[in-house]
Amino acid sequence: MCLRPLQALEAKRGERAWREKAEAAAQSVERQQEDTEDITADMLRQYKVSEKSAAAPVAPVAPVKGPGRATELWISGMVV
Repeated sequence: MCLRPLQALEAKRGERAWREKAEAAAQSVERQQEDTEDITADMLRQYKVSEKSAAAPVAPVAPVKGPGRATELWISGMVV
């Protein structure tokens, strides 16, 4: 009985299965990395939009006279 050829065949099958699993894992990691990059880019875009809107000047609501100097009441409720 020849066990060597059977063992070699089983070893080849095992190696092939291991390589397929390794390739699938590598593809999964690559997809996850692409997803992470997409999410990061979207978050950065959202941050820039919110930063622009937060930095936009706020128009005065009504002029208010302060002690000795003119100040303005801003929409945000702050008196400058």
